[in-house]
Amino acid sequence: MQLSYATTNQGKVKSLELALSPFSIPVVQAQIDLEEPRSDSVYRIARSKLLQAREVVQGPLVVLDAAFCIKALNDFPNTFIHHALSTIGVEGLLRLTEGKDRSCEFVHAIAYADQYMTAGAMFFFYTERGKVADVPRSGGSFKWSELWKIFIPEGSDKTLAEFTEDEIAKREQGFYKPFGEWLSARAKRYEL
Repeated sequence: MQLSYATTNQGKVKSLELALSPFSIPVVQAQIDLEEPRSDSVYRIARSKLLQAREVVQGPLVVLDAAFCIKALNDFPNTFIHHALSTIGVEGLLRLTEGKDRSCEFVHAIAYADQYMTAGAMFFFYTERGKVADVPRSGGSFKWSELWKIFIPEGSDKTLAEFTEDEIAKREQGFYKPFGEWLSARAKRYEL
């Protein structure tokens, strides 16, 4: 089985490769520029992206969408991460959270389809809680979003951008484990 990941972000591909390595599922990038609908629902966005990608990619396919929700800002920027980063950047997000509760969370939606799923898709969701750092911090060798410089996962004192590749792999494997187990069983059942 080979899993196509529809994204233009090579960092996201590497992250999924690390996460699925215990299941021996190879991941290849399907470099497709997908239209992202305006929505505050990671489910709707992931579903739309999956439908677009299925018109180009045959076989096992996955897309991902994420939201970054800062509690004190009524969950802003939510799914509008790209817009927030391209306008105010991480520095602007830090200014908006000055003197406020810095609790936040990433919400991820994984959408999967293959040639045997004629009428639907399978969705997996996970939430990672944490807090916004006081200043951007980096130092690790691996990141796929500028938000990693300001997101400190619950139970850590480091931003994601300060994590080593091994720490990222361990973290990702925990989140993607239900998806990896399901996909591994599906691959055996359908000989994907």
